Amino acid sequence: MYQFSYFKEKDKKVIIDFIEENPFAFLTGSFLSGEQVATQIPVLFEERNGDLFLQGHIMRKTDHHKAFTENPNALIVFTGPAPT
Repeated sequence: MYQFSYFKEKDKKVIIDFIEENPFAFLTGSFLSGEQVATQIPVLFEERNGDLFLQGHIMRKTDHHKAFTENPNALIVFTGPAPT
């Protein structure tokens, strides 16, 4: 993934506002074998001691749950509002 500085938002309030306005996110992960999994889930955040923590829910016994059990690394993408 490209990491251009001009695409990174530095203002925490802008990030929080965006998540609050667009809480439906694309969550992706993978098994250790490399098999990919993806799920769209609603996400909430909690701020603790100045740090942001994301919270979401996926059902147990699904491919995504099994992948996270095997490999806890993930990518979550907030894409903005759906077109109308």
